[in-house]
Amino acid sequence: MSTKNPPKKVPKNQKFKLTKARFIIICCIVLLAALMLLIKVTFWQHYRMVEQAADAVQIRELIIRAADGLKANAPVEAKTGDIYFPQARLYVPAPDHPVQLTYAYDASTPEAVLSVSDRAVFNAMTAQLYGAPNVTAVFDKVPELQACQRGIDVSYKNTPSEKSKVLKATVPLANGKTVYLFAEDACPQLATTVTLLKGLQAY
Repeated sequence: MSTKNPPKKVPKNQKFKLTKARFIIICCIVLLAALMLLIKVTFWQHYRMVEQAADAVQIRELIIRAADGLKANAPVEAKTGDIYFPQARLYVPAPDHPVQLTYAYDASTPEAVLSVSDRAVFNAMTAQLYGAPNVTAVFDKVPELQACQRGIDVSYKNTPSEKSKVLKATVPLANGKTVYLFAEDACPQLATTVTLLKGLQAY
């Protein structure tokens, strides 16, 4: 027969005694787990911010290139500084301040339309896109960029090509014709360009 004494049963209420050392260890474990969770959440948020910023860069560049490709720089006569729109046979006498107008000419309709914008306005709009921190902010700026790049329609027809365009001026030409200037209300920055185009002349 075994002479060993059977193990003593520990009462349930005395199985675990929370000593000061154990309390400190538990607190450290809890704090360590909380710290690890905080680091993980912070890292994930930072990663998402970086990812969103990278997406914003790519989308912004695509939008700017697409918008910029809609218009060409209007030729400037070197000696006089006059700004020409060759296909439309129209020009603006040299302005008293440096201006780089851009244009597109649509001859697909019986009443051909000359669309004019301003490089400085476009650059100002793209600067706002460069300041956008994420994709949502980029897209918030797109409607105004589009409106400014659609710019001002110079037409022999007294009705706008788009509902968003409003008649801003009527310009009689020396050849007996009249052109109508329709601009986007969503781009008030083109007001100076409208004033400049009031001096349009035919050649």
